[in-house]
Amino acid sequence: MLTGWLARLGLHKAQEEIYAAIVSSAGEKLDTTLRVSPNLWGERHRPQAKGAVSNITVSELSLGDVASATLRGVVDNLKEMMTDGVLEKHQVSRVLGSGRTVQRVPALQEHIRRSFSPRQLLVREGADAPLGAAKAIASLQ
Repeated sequence: MLTGWLARLGLHKAQEEIYAAIVSSAGEKLDTTLRVSPNLWGERHRPQAKGAVSNITVSELSLGDVASATLRGVVDNLKEMMTDGVLEKHQVSRVLGSGRTVQRVPALQEHIRRSFSPRQLLVREGADAPLGAAKAIASLQ
């Protein structure tokens, strides 16, 4: 989407450059009060859910604020499905982060750490996200 916006403005940046700028700026705004709910297509547990942005202020509308709030929104969505009660019931003491996005985005790792504390975050190198999901389901059975 951003590459399309930039092209429309007559600006051209490689997708990798845009991604690097977003990742870097997200790490600078971990404590933003901006809130993003990135549920654009709903969720299995809430099919009617739609994306939303709230707590918008002029001072917290930078690229870093939006990027960090979006990452936190993804983690908040996971937390809705894996509440502390569910995690405690199944004696979960660690959270396995797998997939390239978790591996490459330190701000996402930090939001996971904060949200799932005191559980330890283990980032699994070279594993795709479906592996983490499969391990989670297998451990609950």
